[in-house]
Amino acid sequence: MHKAIPALSAEQRDPFNDFVRAGMFDLDYYRAQLPPAWRPVDLAAARRHYVDTGRAAGLALHPFIEPEWWDPNADTEDEDHLGRERWLIFGGQRDSSTSVLIADPLGEIGVTRDYIREIVAGAPRARIPGGISAEEAAQKLTAAVDDLVTNPPNDGRSSGVDWDAVRSDAPDRVPGRVSVLVPTYQDWRMTVESVRCALDGAPGADLEVVVVDNGSRLAVARNLLAVFLTEDRVRIIRCDENTNFAGGMNRALAASTGEFVVLLNNDAVLAPGWLEPLIAPLASDSVRGTQPLLLYPGTNRIQAAGTMFLGEGVLPWHFLAGHPRADADRMNNISFHAVTAAVMALRASDLIAANGFDEEFENGYEDVDLCLRLLRGGDDRFELVRESIAHHPEGSTIGRSLRDSANRARFFARWAGRMPAPEAHRYADVGFELETMRPLWYSPEVPILITDPQLTRPPRRTGVGEPSLRWLLLTSGSHDAVLDAVRTSLAQLNQELVEVSGGVHWSDALADIVVAFDRDAPTFPRAGSFNVLVTDHPVADGGDGVTVATAHDLEPLIGAALAWRAERYSSAAG
Repeated sequence: MHKAIPALSAEQRDPFNDFVRAGMFDLDYYRAQLPPAWRPVDLAAARRHYVDTGRAAGLALHPFIEPEWWDPNADTEDEDHLGRERWLIFGGQRDSSTSVLIADPLGEIGVTRDYIREIVAGAPRARIPGGISAEEAAQKLTAAVDDLVTNPPNDGRSSGVDWDAVRSDAPDRVPGRVSVLVPTYQDWRMTVESVRCALDGAPGADLEVVVVDNGSRLAVARNLLAVFLTEDRVRIIRCDENTNFAGGMNRALAASTGEFVVLLNNDAVLAPGWLEPLIAPLASDSVRGTQPLLLYPGTNRIQAAGTMFLGEGVLPWHFLAGHPRADADRMNNISFHAVTAAVMALRASDLIAANGFDEEFENGYEDVDLCLRLLRGGDDRFELVRESIAHHPEGSTIGRSLRDSANRARFFARWAGRMPAPEAHRYADVGFELETMRPLWYSPEVPILITDPQLTRPPRRTGVGEPSLRWLLLTSGSHDAVLDAVRTSLAQLNQELVEVSGGVHWSDALADIVVAFDRDAPTFPRAGSFNVLVTDHPVADGGDGVTVATAHDLEPLIGAALAWRAERYSSAAG
């Protein structure tokens, strides 16, 4: 007979007691996560609080144990697994610090508990980023969490900034220092990457980063504190409620100390060398602000190259959005009435004088409104800085477009009759003509038109009278001899060359010749274009509407393409 297994009491079945007995429950750290009026006075009260509400709220039991849910690689068809992967992390995050991953609690709980116990017991020997002891790290993290929870800088939905006090402190700002302001909501992974790239991309600069957590679940702030625990250039602030983009930026500005500020979306990644060219134009008082060239990640396509206006009742939009990056390189006019605050550099004094962003805007149009308020007339302008690059997926933040109608109504009510003059000429600056604006959507709540520019590329010729065509190269972003050969051949013939590495956009129709490479993902022929497939392998037929060329015999291909388009250009002016 098998020996009977004694039944366990509810207290014995509660894994919380195992954590307490194993020394994995830190009362001071647990208390630090709660408002002072709600803090349990002893372990017994803490146990009751944890069982009743703390576990569901995701409170951590120990500075070295972070119960944060995340699952970036979950199989979406497995509903039981999706979103349930939960990691216990020591001193930081996987792929975000030099700390080690502790355990996966979806596994056997006994193994997980014992493994964590060994780590906690061996904490004095553990490696902590920044060269401090585990004991010091625990104390520092506990104090930082306590400060975030006990001293929120706002009261409710407003940022609560005292602008008179900020203005009085403005003369004490550190000359030459750049303060990077980063609001975030319910995310720490993108924020960590954004902050680290900003710091790593400007070595040796006097740089500080102020991150404002806009009322996220507490695990977000805990993770950010853990990652940057020993990084003196990073300060984490937590609002008690979501103050939106405008309020988060205003609060970050009030906490910053630099002569200059860079507004940075937490999903934007700055490329190395971003800082100096972005700040340099601010030496001119008439340059009110700058923005880098924003690109969609992994595509070589433009996300924003300045903000363009087309008159009353038409929403401003990102200039050249979706176009290949090379189109921005052809811009002669880099001055704008407004730029995007996804990444924007300003003098702190100018932003303070304007009382920051208007917090009545809820995640939309507050940046265009700010730019127009900063313009004083004359030569005042914002500039696009193409030498500074940022990658921005756009719209990654939760709740980004929930209040678009109200934001548009507020924006147009404020600027009715004062909008910048139509700027259709901007397209001519890069070699296109704006034929019409195709209506996309008419808002019944706000009398405005949301439109899509319809462009053409006028025929043009090279210096020797040959047609100059627009060649669109569809690449994987890699560089090799075949791609270099195509580039060299086209450059020698004075052809217009643009490249993209992903996605499809209506601006692709501006190309005369579309070139794909068989090493990359399959590409369908583009209607109205001369489609070419470059291959290293003999291919008898590329399919309907596709001309095949080998990597070693490009000249006949180029000649055929030029002949195909010659009729269109036969009557073109030089």
